[in-house]
Amino acid sequence: MSLTEITNIALTSVIAIFAVIQGYSVYVQVKIEKKRNEIEVVSEELEKAYGPIHAMLSRPLNKEEKVIELLVNDKLVVDEKLSTYRCMFSPAIIEYWEKNISHLEAHMSNDSLAGAHELIGGHFSVASGMVDVFDIPLEFVEMLNSEYMKIVQKQRELLSS
Repeated sequence: MSLTEITNIALTSVIAIFAVIQGYSVYVQVKIEKKRNEIEVVSEELEKAYGPIHAMLSRPLNKEEKVIELLVNDKLVVDEKLSTYRCMFSPAIIEYWEKNISHLEAHMSNDSLAGAHELIGGHFSVASGMVDVFDIPLEFVEMLNSEYMKIVQKQRELLSS
């Protein structure tokens, strides 16, 4: 073999090794970017969609309770979140809300709910002893909590890996 052939083989080998290293580098960058995007999507779901609704509907319950009273302003927030971020919620949650809750009429309740909500959300205050509320079935709250916990678990897995 001549010196030119040996040089060509050496250069070809070096270029091939460089291409392999460059290809692997691109692969790793794509993987990192994909994970970053997944974390961002999950965080956005929690921050914009599930989190605010979960905060409104999560409160200590008695075993006898079958509904959670939700203030009128809070129901409007839930309506807005479910319509604005529709793609972030499971179809089951959207369907349940539309069939069983969105059309409900408000009724009067004592303001103990408002006081409890003031501690949770810090944005509602009532001067009278009665407020308008909606009865949200616990079945919906359990569906939402289940989805919320799945997303939180997914976020933890993404952040820990």
